[in-house]
Amino acid sequence: MPDVSPYLSSLAFDPAIGYPAIGAVVLALVLAVIARRTRRRPVSVWLWTLAALAVGAGLTALVLSVVTDSPRDTTLYAAPLAGLLAAVVVLPAAALLFSESRRPPFDVRHAVGRRAQVYQAVPGRGAGVGRVRVHTKGRSVLLSAATPGPDLPRYAFVRVRDGKADGRVLVEAEDGAA
Repeated sequence: MPDVSPYLSSLAFDPAIGYPAIGAVVLALVLAVIARRTRRRPVSVWLWTLAALAVGAGLTALVLSVVTDSPRDTTLYAAPLAGLLAAVVVLPAAALLFSESRRPPFDVRHAVGRRAQVYQAVPGRGAGVGRVRVHTKGRSVLLSAATPGPDLPRYAFVRVRDGKADGRVLVEAEDGAA
């Protein structure tokens, strides 16, 4: 069996700090994969935050152990602080990104009578479905839309006339549009 100690001593980083740092980065990647799979559940905010903490601490420790000749004590304090800083930045960002998942579902009846803007062209005479953006109840929501009239091009302004049970809305061109 070959002697492994020469290989460990020839590494560019301090093994006592480098290996745990690499482990933290791997843990961060695993947490990020799990967070990605939880898709828009409130737990994903915490998983992304923990992943940021682990990657921030791991990469900082790895960089400090390679780049500087600072004592281990400095690295052992700086790495967790960098991880905490990363977590403090990611927590509000993740909470903001996933806040829509905690809101109650949108009721299309609130959109009836409202002005909307075509986001994706709506085919005329009910031949297909497009998308419109409606601003109501403090929210901006994209809804599937159909129209009995002529085609509605992108960016045209429309009025929502009816809401269907399946979440679609019936829209008509505003006066002077289309």
